[in-house]
Amino acid sequence: MSRTVSFSTVSSRITSSSSRRMSDDRRRCLSDASERVLIVESVAELECFDRLRDELERLRAHDEFAHVFLSHAWLRAGFDRRHRGWEVLVVREADALLAALPLLCGDDGRAGAATARVLRLGGYPYADYNGMLCRRERAQAVCDALAAHLATRDDWDALDFNDVRDPWVDRLVEQLTPAEGSLQRRYAMVCPRMSLPASWSEYLRRRLSRESRESLTRALRRLMRQPGLDVSHGDGGAFERDLRDAVNIWAARWANVTTEDREQIARRLRAAHADGLVRSCVIRIGGEPAAALVGLLDRPRQAFRYYLSGFDERFAHLSPGRCVQALAIRAAIELGLREYDFLRGGEPFKYAFGGRPTYLTHLLLRRRSAKRSAFRSVFRAARRLLPRH
Repeated sequence: MSRTVSFSTVSSRITSSSSRRMSDDRRRCLSDASERVLIVESVAELECFDRLRDELERLRAHDEFAHVFLSHAWLRAGFDRRHRGWEVLVVREADALLAALPLLCGDDGRAGAATARVLRLGGYPYADYNGMLCRRERAQAVCDALAAHLATRDDWDALDFNDVRDPWVDRLVEQLTPAEGSLQRRYAMVCPRMSLPASWSEYLRRRLSRESRESLTRALRRLMRQPGLDVSHGDGGAFERDLRDAVNIWAARWANVTTEDREQIARRLRAAHADGLVRSCVIRIGGEPAAALVGLLDRPRQAFRYYLSGFDERFAHLSPGRCVQALAIRAAIELGLREYDFLRGGEPFKYAFGGRPTYLTHLLLRRRSAKRSAFRSVFRAARRLLPRH
């Protein structure tokens, strides 16, 4: 069963009634034809999601809180892998797209019940930022419509929204809280960022101390004198090789990286690269990768978002990890970008290069019905274990 929610932005009148699932598997928020109407549709098939691509990208270009992790290419790479358990809530007014909220659905006992049905934001867990696309002048009406829609659904026990940088996602969850349950909010993750000056020399002068500036300059000169040096930026068909080396070097430095993680990340970066959203930098010496970095170009925000990097310990005496980061910053400046974003994590090197902390929010809303849902799940499991007569 699905729910149809009547919602009017004029009267703020909300009613609900149950109906059979519509043939196109959409849930809609409707109001009288004489009133301004917001329509919420649940898009859960790749073909339908692909038809939204141009609209989503136009919306992303004009949304001040949007980012590359909400691009069609990035989201689709994750949705295609999952096959089921994802949806995008699309909000329209007449034919105009007002918002898109990507979601994942799954079970998780950590959300407060033995088998809680949890809604997460669609980029989880491989997006450093999560959120929604929205025409911000209509953001309050969008939150009203999405809250009304989610309140009528009985297919979730918790909202677990990680790495939120959009205040309107926070507002949406707050609107659901009084009627639906209890909210926990944590400022859980630091993301250092810095503005970029017009030139590399200005960056060195303004962002680094004298000692750091001189040390970095010496390291770069030493690197450039190495025989057999090659620096690749993924141009001319070299991206696939750069991506392979970058993921391998990065994964080798983190014991908890699984094969699935490597495949998922490579899949997303490959899809984003096909849309011109990725730039790599790989330092090779004698044909061997010494250090590598991959980041995401967020042209609407004029930002470079550093995603992953690593270096081979055999070349540690050359400071290749530090050098590859410096080369990526210089390349971003040469592209005319205005921001370098180090993304999640407060590692000291990010501050050494000039990063300043910003913080992401973690929102966990436990629905009051979650305990009843857990009881039903335990009861069903117990019945399956009982002998049949």
